[in-house]
Amino acid sequence: MSLIALRDKIKATKRVAVIWADAWYSSEESSLEEHKHEPWYYCAEGYLMKSNDEGVSLAQEIGQDGQFRGRSFILRSLILQEWEIPPLKIPKKPKSNESSSPPSSLHS
Repeated sequence: MSLIALRDKIKATKRVAVIWADAWYSSEESSLEEHKHEPWYYCAEGYLMKSNDEGVSLAQEIGQDGQFRGRSFILRSLILQEWEIPPLKIPKKPKSNESSSPPSSLHS
């Protein structure tokens, strides 16, 4: 997949955010009074792979081969809120005074 094809795939793939109530586990000892009997809330955002009655699948990355990486599946019954994130604005090409390599501050 070329860089142009990857940019097209990114533009064509919806991005969403999801807030859900997650179950949790603790190995620490606790009394009945100290026990927290409540879910832990999380928010995830990413490229929408699939959303149906079963749940939502998100990916954090899209590779040059079009494959998704860093995937999460969240059960529909746990989801409290789901919304679309505006599409990324991808520049067509770097400005003439910018190199194609990342800024040196990213290498430190």
